[in-house]
Amino acid sequence: MGRVSIDTDTCCSPGTTARLRLLSLTDPQRHRVRETLLEMASTQHEEFAAKMKSKGKHRHDAAASSGAYALQQLSTFCDWVADRNFTVIIAGPNVAYFGHPVLHYSQVARMVEYLESLGERPLVTMPYKYCQRSFYVASISQEQKLSDRDVDLITVLKAREQLYEVP
Repeated sequence: MGRVSIDTDTCCSPGTTARLRLLSLTDPQRHRVRETLLEMASTQHEEFAAKMKSKGKHRHDAAASSGAYALQQLSTFCDWVADRNFTVIIAGPNVAYFGHPVLHYSQVARMVEYLESLGERPLVTMPYKYCQRSFYVASISQEQKLSDRDVDLITVLKAREQLYEVP
């Protein structure tokens, strides 16, 4: 895996002459970004739920299709992550599926180990479905069963509070 090193004195990458600059948000700007993200989460969740319903793949719980549900789940995540000192977030499925038609937790484990070796404190986000012993995988049109080793990794990441199951 490649790593970009930025010179802390010049704020330049060795491979470019472009200079990075620190951008800080004011409190009103930060508030506006937060409100915009919450609004987008609510709207997009409702649009997605409507799309799934039109395909006959909707949840039977109407409350889970509402924008309020998305806001509540996002708030829960924000509260949970606020007390932890993560330096990087790993989108679990992106890493676990990379190069494969099925989920490989071993790739997630290697990514966590690699980032920790660099002094990072990674958080893995993983949809609830992928934290179950078995789940349906659309790319192969069948069920995938996790190995005991995969389940053990999930257990370890949860115990270390480095795994967040996304509803």
